[in-house]
Amino acid sequence: MMVGVRSGFLKTDHIASEAKEILILNLMPDRRHVEKNFFDLFNSTKRKLNLTFIVPATHKIKHDSLAVRQVYKTFADIKDNYYDALLVTGAPLEFIDFSQIDYFPEFLEILKWRKKHVAFSTFECWSAMALSRIEYHLDYSLERKKVSGIYETPVYSLLKGTKTIQVPQSRYFKINGLAKSWQVITNDKDGSLISFDRTNRTFIITGHPEYDRETLANEYTRDLKRGLSIDEPRNYFDKNKIPQKTWSRNSTLLYSTWLDLAENCKLRQF
Repeated sequence: MMVGVRSGFLKTDHIASEAKEILILNLMPDRRHVEKNFFDLFNSTKRKLNLTFIVPATHKIKHDSLAVRQVYKTFADIKDNYYDALLVTGAPLEFIDFSQIDYFPEFLEILKWRKKHVAFSTFECWSAMALSRIEYHLDYSLERKKVSGIYETPVYSLLKGTKTIQVPQSRYFKINGLAKSWQVITNDKDGSLISFDRTNRTFIITGHPEYDRETLANEYTRDLKRGLSIDEPRNYFDKNKIPQKTWSRNSTLLYSTWLDLAENCKLRQF
């Protein structure tokens, strides 16, 4: 096994030796499913890694609260440690003001902490939106309909061996503008952005490279049951309405590149 898990529902007896240590702040409600998605993605990179899943101590968890608290660590448990990389997931919070998010002060503390304790960071979906507003002072707009599906966009830099990249998107926001310090890896008119800030050792990803084959289908079914006005995820179902997973190789390439950058940053910074 290439990937060990130190905390979370997937905690393993096996912990990889001489492995990169990856800290994952899991903000998604369905933590079990999210863990599995990231575990499978990191396994696909064929790197020796140990994953530590944490949740905000100040968050009132609504789903599996007791079970989550039993298997997850919190920021207070790990704040004296150092990591090769930090990954912060998305969260269904686009329409909630930052001041109304119970763990937002802790989130801000983690943003500051990472600059001395983490070699390289990646922020996905909502956390990418929040980071862009907090640290880069970029506004965002909220769309009337959800951006959902597999979006294929041109690769402008950094990723070798591919001219385009496919990434699942599941969001209502669009980051308005680009920071001067960002090296844009991909972007399009719908806000399917991946950028790299070398100075701050940070990836910004508005999509979900880790999604498995069924995630978008499950979200679509859930949203229809809630009576939301939502379009079918684009470029996702075949003619028989069967989900097609076409982004696996691109996701592995993206996260392999991220891990390589984390290693290079570690050599220079720590």
